[in-house]
Amino acid sequence: MIAQMKAALENPPRTTEEVGYYVSGSNNPFENCFRKLASLLSKSPYAMTVEDKYVYELFEQWTAPGRLKKLPAAFREMLPEWFGVEPEAEDDDQAAEAREQLRKGYVKGVQAVEKAFVDLGTPLLSFDTGGGDTMVFIQATPKVAQRWQDTKVGETHDGVPLAVRSPMWDVLWANIDYAADLELGDPPKKLPSRRLHKL
Repeated sequence: MIAQMKAALENPPRTTEEVGYYVSGSNNPFENCFRKLASLLSKSPYAMTVEDKYVYELFEQWTAPGRLKKLPAAFREMLPEWFGVEPEAEDDDQAAEAREQLRKGYVKGVQAVEKAFVDLGTPLLSFDTGGGDTMVFIQATPKVAQRWQDTKVGETHDGVPLAVRSPMWDVLWANIDYAADLELGDPPKKLPSRRLHKL
């Protein structure tokens, strides 16, 4: 992987196939390289990655061998029982109940997941590629997490930050909403706000 990234930095990838993410004619070389890194990392044993519409598959990845033995109770309790089996409410009452369940328990649930990975000795980081439909979580070492957490490493061609972040729970919220079609609205205001610092 290191050799591949060195080669990419010397000769930045330009096509969707080379980068592993959709490439427009406007992309700058750095964003293509950063997205290539995210693409390469997503194939590593330390990554958990999922498209927005299949977000429920992430929870199985969190409990794969070498990761959490099970999802924390606070996280399991906030999700509708049907989510991940048939991730869409069958009727308006079921949708309303699911919305309430998620709104009430989401912050506590995701904080419990974050703490569980910290307790495991492999804190979660997110790669913020400036958009797209794929979430990338990485299990880091505590030292790596301390060094890179919430670090802006560059920008896209249109000024969107590219960063290594704390877990992007606001994006997970949006993806659960998209997958289950619940019309959840904005993420809970009590989610921690973490400012980016520059590299």
